[in-house]
Amino acid sequence: DAKIAPATANYLEQAAFLASQIHQSFDANGLKWLRERWRGRLVVKGILSARDALHCVDLGADGIVVSNHGGRQLDGASSSIAALADIAPALAGRTEILFDGGIRRGGDVVKAVALGASACLLGRAYVYGAAVGGEAGIAAVLSLLRTELDATMALMGLTSIDALRAAGPDVLQANPPQPCCSVATGPDRQHCQSEPG
Repeated sequence: DAKIAPATANYLEQAAFLASQIHQSFDANGLKWLRERWRGRLVVKGILSARDALHCVDLGADGIVVSNHGGRQLDGASSSIAALADIAPALAGRTEILFDGGIRRGGDVVKAVALGASACLLGRAYVYGAAVGGEAGIAAVLSLLRTELDATMALMGLTSIDALRAAGPDVLQANPPQPCCSVATGPDRQHCQSEPG
C-alpha cells in the first residue's frame, strides 16, 4: 500500500510526511542488498562526495545523481555544483553522472556538463512552466533552455555538447591561457608556454 501525503497537507505536514518516509538506517549494506535483488538500472541520488560516488559504483550502482536535494534537508550541505567538480574526475567515466542542483538557465547546463555531468535534471524550471501553461509551458521552458544553451556555447566558441565535454572544466576559467604570439606584451606574455624562436 503506497503512502502519499494528503492533498490538503500544508507545508509543515508535507515536510513531516517526507521525514517519515526516509529511513536513516539505509547505508552501503542496504544498497548492496538492493542491488542483489534489483536487476534493473539502479541510480543513487543525493551524492555529494567523491568517496560516496565511488562506493556506490563499487556496490553496483548504474549511475549517481549529484544532489543536495535543493538544500532543503541540510542547509549547510555542499552545493551540488561544488560537489560535481570533485566527483566527476574521481569517477573518470565509470558511470553516468546526473546533476540536480539549481538548473534555471542554459548557462547552468553548460557549467554542469563542462564539469562532467552526463545530463542535468530539472525540478523547479519545468514545474514553473507547467504551472503557467501546462504542457505548452513545459515545452516553452525546454525551448528556452535549449536556446540559452546554444547561445552560451556559441559565445564560448563551442558548436556542440561533445565539444563542450571535450573542453572540460578548463573552459569555465575566467582567464584561460592565451596562445603565444610574438606581439604578446605585459601580462599576456605570462600565459605563453614557450616563446617563438
